[in-house]
Amino acid sequence: MKNKFRIINHMNLTFFRFFFLACTVIILFLTSCNKEGNLVTHRNCDEVETEITDMNFQVGSYISSTFSTVASLNFEEAALSVFIEDWTFASSENGDCYTFTPLPQLIEQVNIKSSSSMTFDGVVYNPEEELNGLFKIHIDDQTYSIVEFINVQNNNPLLFHDEGDAIVLQLLLKPDVAIDQSLSIQFTFDDSKMIEVDVPNLKVIN
Repeated sequence: MKNKFRIINHMNLTFFRFFFLACTVIILFLTSCNKEGNLVTHRNCDEVETEITDMNFQVGSYISSTFSTVASLNFEEAALSVFIEDWTFASSENGDCYTFTPLPQLIEQVNIKSSSSMTFDGVVYNPEEELNGLFKIHIDDQTYSIVEFINVQNNNPLLFHDEGDAIVLQLLLKPDVAIDQSLSIQFTFDDSKMIEVDVPNLKVIN
């Protein structure tokens, strides 16, 4: 009888240990520490505004609808990938959201400028002059002008909003003289935030 009582007690103890461990795992899954070390509980959110905080670039080539990090000087292949490197919640109050539907920023403007003059079809484009009309954008196997890309992203903000999302830029025209200079690509969003991507080493032969 004593042995039976001991077995029942052992089973009860094992059950309570398992139950306690399971509860601990669930609590740890649903909670985490914020940057200040305070414990916060994750929650489900509905639509949450997000914003891009960092963008970067990669010089490469664009062949058969595929971007490669292998750079090319050839006008028909030379390309520049501009990608989102990081994003955050627009409001710190949403930092504890576990599941949510993002409401990304809308792109209002993209301005491309060069550090020195460039010549296309006999037309000289001076430093700091807008060069948007000289570039096309590839994204999701589609090709757009910069104006068209902005309209498409405004209608479908999820197209370009998350870490890793990228556009590929290529020249529309062959330069009269080989290009070896820096570019500045500035993105302006509907919340008035701006991000500038500086490309110091764009090279294209004529």
